[in-house]
Amino acid sequence: MTGVRKAATAILAAISVLSLVLAACAGMLGSGGETAERIRELEAQVERLQSELEAARAAGTGSSPVNEEPAPGFRHEDLDDLPADVRAWVDVHRDSQAGIARTFGGRTYVLVAYNQAGAPQHRVAIENVYLVPGSGGTAGAGADASGAVVVVNVAHVDDAARAEPVAVASIDAVDIEPDGWRFDLIDRSLPRLFNAHGLPDATLPAGYTVVVIDPAPGSAVPASFHVRGYARNLFEANLVARVMDGAGLVVLEQPTTAAACCFDWGSFDLALEVPLPAGDDFTLELGDYDMADGQWKARQRMTLRVAP
Repeated sequence: MTGVRKAATAILAAISVLSLVLAACAGMLGSGGETAERIRELEAQVERLQSELEAARAAGTGSSPVNEEPAPGFRHEDLDDLPADVRAWVDVHRDSQAGIARTFGGRTYVLVAYNQAGAPQHRVAIENVYLVPGSGGTAGAGADASGAVVVVNVAHVDDAARAEPVAVASIDAVDIEPDGWRFDLIDRSLPRLFNAHGLPDATLPAGYTVVVIDPAPGSAVPASFHVRGYARNLFEANLVARVMDGAGLVVLEQPTTAAACCFDWGSFDLALEVPLPAGDDFTLELGDYDMADGQWKARQRMTLRVAP
């Protein structure tokens, strides 16, 4: 309700100022000609602001995501006080960009890491974790929750001493599928991530330019398949996929554009048609051409097989 209160306060202030202006106009300049017209305009503006004030007050029954009722047992965690198994899980993801949750015993831990630049440049805070009602119509208990929303504040900092790129919170244990978690970022700053749902569905290591989510290295794929992932630091977000047969001959080259460029991570989804027979192994490279000398730079490479 903080946002509602702020809106109402701003409207009240505007009404007060306009009321003073109306009084001054009426008392000092009389009611003739242009002054009378101006007074009518101000009166109409006051009426409009009063209507907005009533609407803001009516909206006070709701709340912003930060002020939603937290999930049972919600608390912020100190990294130094985490159980050993939880700390090991955090350490795997802390040098990447990730928003993930995992249950250990009677607690579900939520981790947000925002460190894809290779150095501490961000302050991360988990403002709230609240549950989305399930079929039971209430999110007061984990058993009735169909999902969860993690509200995250990410701010850029210039002083590395003030950076805290990893935040952990926990709630009473809940059984929610991975795709039932949503991470909402507020006050976000560069480098950002652009895709359909906020934080990525895979960790984005600090030293990488291209991260492939699907397919997995070594897997068998249909001759027609999609390669999905994230890319950054590419000229105008241009990304190229190259397919090479067992002899190293390039048999397919397909360009695409990531959803963002420069320091930002952008998602990509590229359809490929591999002109190779079933059972053949091939190499998939994702990269770009150097703008200075035209040399090919492979940013990610994996071996795949055409499924029978």
